[in-house]
Amino acid sequence: MLIRIGPFMMLTMVAGPVLSQGRELAFNLHGTTTDFDSGKPIAEVWVAATDTLDRTYVVNAEGDRKGKYEMELPYERVYRVTFSKNGHVTKQVVIDLHGSSEKERTAGFTMDLEMVLFERLDGVDYSVCDTPIAVCRYDPRKTEFAWDAAYTKSVKPKLQALSSKHTAEPKKGGRKE
Repeated sequence: MLIRIGPFMMLTMVAGPVLSQGRELAFNLHGTTTDFDSGKPIAEVWVAATDTLDRTYVVNAEGDRKGKYEMELPYERVYRVTFSKNGHVTKQVVIDLHGSSEKERTAGFTMDLEMVLFERLDGVDYSVCDTPIAVCRYDPRKTEFAWDAAYTKSVKPKLQALSSKHTAEPKKGGRKE
């Protein structure tokens, strides 16, 4: 399943084996982080998945030179996943990993989450990115993790307005030519 929230985030979610023998069952989160203006991958983006109830529990990953990252997230936690890089606007999503059965977890869940970051510009208000841009949780009817469509619908106009303001800003200040 492919879901696109404008030019801000794209995700493909599939179920497949992600468990190695002897390892804890975990949700595989991976993807690429790209620049909003150029569409090119952003190297060395820091991705941190922090448990929303136990903020001392954090799973970290650093993107490679091609913007690719990967992390294994233990189930039965709710994570705030942040994508950050100096000179860029930090974005975040929430992923709630409660609800799936042991059998489903053994088969495995994996998510390809492609994140698009804005290069920070002077004069643009990026405060919409201070809250999650999307929320994912288990849907027992579909037996899969899915994005909350109502939440996405509520955030999308704000992100589209931000996109317009960012694009309209002259190529000065924080933007590199």
